[in-house]
Amino acid sequence: MVRKLPIRLAAGSGPTFGVDDLACAAATHLGCWEDEGLDVTWTPVPGGVAAMQAVLENSVDVSYGGLGPVLRFRSDGEPVRIIVSMARALAQNLVTQKRLTSTDQLRGASWALDGFGALSHHMARLVVRALKISEDEIDWQSVG
Repeated sequence: MVRKLPIRLAAGSGPTFGVDDLACAAATHLGCWEDEGLDVTWTPVPGGVAAMQAVLENSVDVSYGGLGPVLRFRSDGEPVRIIVSMARALAQNLVTQKRLTSTDQLRGASWALDGFGALSHHMARLVVRALKISEDEIDWQSVG
């Protein structure tokens, strides 16, 4: 009997299933990991920042997430790197409540992020900068 290599994979989508999970989920359900001699265990974590942190804490072997967490940890001197990317473009959307009818109404609003330092956080910061809104005028909420 061939011994399979155990791999602990941090899934940044948490307990939900998102578009970022498709390739890894397909590999799991189609038996691709097993075909390559791998025994992959998924560990749900709330966002890409948490996924990278799990690698650094050695609670998982590998993770997947966006560019933002890698930039954050690299800027802090952490030894993380991207070895493969499935991204063809950014998939970011700004969804607001119906009562917000102008960009000026974003001042003082709460803004949900995957996590501080995540791609959603970096993109949101670029949006508010372009709208000439101070980051201090936004109630940033990390929701995972």
